[in-house]
Amino acid sequence: MAEPADTETGGEKGEAEQESTAKLILYAILDCLAVIGRSIFAVLSFFWSMVRSCCYPVKEGFARCVDRYKEWKTPYTRKKSASNVPQFTYGPSYGSSGSWP
Repeated sequence: MAEPADTETGGEKGEAEQESTAKLILYAILDCLAVIGRSIFAVLSFFWSMVRSCCYPVKEGFARCVDRYKEWKTPYTRKKSASNVPQFTYGPSYGSSGSWP
């Protein structure tokens, strides 16, 4: 059995220092891995935003092309008003002269 004097002189102190050193090394390795992980995430996020912003005009152009084709193929679906439908106006235009009748 170990005497109390041995524990005071460093019997377990060496193990505590080794544990402390191991923790420091482990934390340093984890910090390095965290920096690498954040850097990879930042690069991939930047790459994804560039892909999205470059593909958007292509997608919109394709959608416009499809819409024009559908209007050409089925002209009855075109959004235009009939020519002889009365229109509603709001405001003080009381005829062509603009005066009260």
